[in-house]
Amino acid sequence: MPDQRGVIDVKVSRRVLWVGADAYPMHNITRARRTVIPPRRGYEIRRFLKAVAGLVLVGTVVMVVVTIAAGDPAPGDPGPWLSPADVVAVAVTLLIIASVVRLIRALIRPVLHALVLETSASANTVLVSADEERVIELVQQITGAIENASAEFQLTVESLHVGDVIKQFGKRNIGKVVR
Repeated sequence: MPDQRGVIDVKVSRRVLWVGADAYPMHNITRARRTVIPPRRGYEIRRFLKAVAGLVLVGTVVMVVVTIAAGDPAPGDPGPWLSPADVVAVAVTLLIIASVVRLIRALIRPVLHALVLETSASANTVLVSADEERVIELVQQITGAIENASAEFQLTVESLHVGDVIKQFGKRNIGKVVR
């Protein structure tokens, strides 16, 4: 799942916390905290191993089928430069290389830090960033603004969107947005 990166302005102005275009009245916020989102390395390795095993299995079956279907070349006919089995082997090799690249990208993904706001109704993750210090600073600033009615601040944070985006307007469900 690709991460969507962007810069978000976070500010408190006139007892309202703004995170991008989302507004949270300060009197509704009961707690601000940071949570850690570790990379799912074990899951990614298992996913890679399953993908490679599947590719090898399917590739082997397809190679056997196309070899049998192609038959032996006629005597004196050198045959094509690449046999159908060679084409399948190259395709499987390229897909395995793509899986390795995806695995490497997943393994080097940093630990993420989420800013979670608990309101009188529920807890909401309002932003996710790889910058731990910035998220800790936000938690401290928001906590200070909860306690101090005249507090105001503004920060910019490089934020990531991790996971699916679901859009629904009234009764019309737009559905999952894949990017």
